[in-house]
Amino acid sequence: MIYHVEIAGKGGITQYTFNLVSHLQELRKDRPVAIIGARHYELESLPRNFELIRLFNRFKTNPFKLLRFFLFKIKKEDVVHFQLSSFPPFVLAMMLLLKIFVRPTIVVTVHNVVSHEASFADKHILLTIYRLADRLIVHAQQNKDELIRLFQIPESKIQIIPHGNYLFAQKLNATSDSPKEKDRFELLFFGYIRAYKGLDLLLQSLKIVTEQNPNVLLHVVGKPHESFEKYDQLIDALQLQPFVRLNLDYVPIEEVQAYFSRVDAVVLPYKRISQSGVIFLAYAFAKPVIATNIGGIPEVVENGKSGLLIPPNDSQALSEAILKLANHPEIAREMGAYAQELSRTKYSWEAIARRTWDLYDSLRKAKA
Repeated sequence: MIYHVEIAGKGGITQYTFNLVSHLQELRKDRPVAIIGARHYELESLPRNFELIRLFNRFKTNPFKLLRFFLFKIKKEDVVHFQLSSFPPFVLAMMLLLKIFVRPTIVVTVHNVVSHEASFADKHILLTIYRLADRLIVHAQQNKDELIRLFQIPESKIQIIPHGNYLFAQKLNATSDSPKEKDRFELLFFGYIRAYKGLDLLLQSLKIVTEQNPNVLLHVVGKPHESFEKYDQLIDALQLQPFVRLNLDYVPIEEVQAYFSRVDAVVLPYKRISQSGVIFLAYAFAKPVIATNIGGIPEVVENGKSGLLIPPNDSQALSEAILKLANHPEIAREMGAYAQELSRTKYSWEAIARRTWDLYDSLRKAKA
């Protein structure tokens, strides 16, 4: 049995895990795959070919139910595959439980090598997780190099398997209540709003952009993980109200299409990142990406082909990249078409599932 542990139940990692497990099960129908997930599961309405085991309820998770499942349901011959992006202390507790009492094969997909708000204690927790795992999966060579440099993880323990596409989001037929504004070049900043994602830098760049091209409109869509007051103050100080539309809430997957379909480009001015699932959402909807040249991003965004890369913390370079696409929308469309082709080919889930099965099989043989 292959168990994928995904705690949150909503958001990009949930959607990633759903696609991966669906294609793993489709590829090998003879071997059961399950998600150990949340009681409130975002993708509940979608058809699935795998078992969903609901154990997590955020801070109300029943520890006895969890303990009973991990000790009496999981077997030594099973693979337990953790999707690591949040709650590292919780993940570590489960791994220790398994290592001491069951000893299955443990795989960890490292979505962020170091949590962007990690404390000193968090880094030691991550180090222990990485050392306990039998194999670590990352999405880019840079992520692998960072694991080796920061945590001294042996190179042989780390495998690079790319992030998969989000083409499935096209099939969820939500429609936008507000159609695209005529003659305006529309940008999208999407996802949970955190300081490291650089929204302040984007707003500063937007001021420069709109002084040269007033037909640019920015959509800021996502739930803040901090007070939004400083961004409101920046919008007011820069007099950007006519150029910014806000939706400060979590966007369920069935409503994602409404935003990505209407815009012309997606902007990711991150200050720190390992990899971003938003890039793959943009590609699925044939949108070019303007992104910072950091982390694993330059291994996914092909500069001048599927988007534009800019130096970190450079509002002038960001404004120039936006203007290049806004003043030449035909270039944006060409890049978007190429990006969508990458979704279908390089980032297909079939190929990723096959490589993941190969990893499981190699670990099983080594253990035997």
